Amino acid sequence: MLTIGTLKLHSNLILAPMAGVTDLPFRTLNHRFGAELCFVEMINARCLGHKSKKTQQMLSTNELDQPRGVQLLGCEPQFIRRGLDVLSRYTFDILDFNAACPERKVTRRGEGASLLKDPEKLQKLLTIVVKSVNVPVTVKIRTGWERRCED
Repeated sequence: MLTIGTLKLHSNLILAPMAGVTDLPFRTLNHRFGAELCFVEMINARCLGHKSKKTQQMLSTNELDQPRGVQLLGCEPQFIRRGLDVLSRYTFDILDFNAACPERKVTRRGEGASLLKDPEKLQKLLTIVVKSVNVPVTVKIRTGWERRCED
């Protein structure tokens, strides 16, 4: 058994969040074939706060899509708070905060792996997240920042 906070899983098969891939039909298939926990695509807190239709569609679910996790991406406290407020209207079992995405379009905005360059900021953001949700919170993180990632 795998336990993450209050979430208890009988299997360690987990479908990770994948941008453009882990939509509802894909998650449903993965649940059917043994993935006990499935994550929606990585969701940008700023898009959540703007109530983007695409983002709302990413959060669509059904009774076969349980348990479900959400991965949040962001670097600005005001957008994280606003995004979490929107997320509070949805049911999910775990929230993962992304501090690992190395994609240039993400890191140049100060999100994902670039947060590793400012641990104090990352701590402040995580404090906001943990205090704002009543589900277990995990963090996707890398072992560090490499200079070549800035090129």
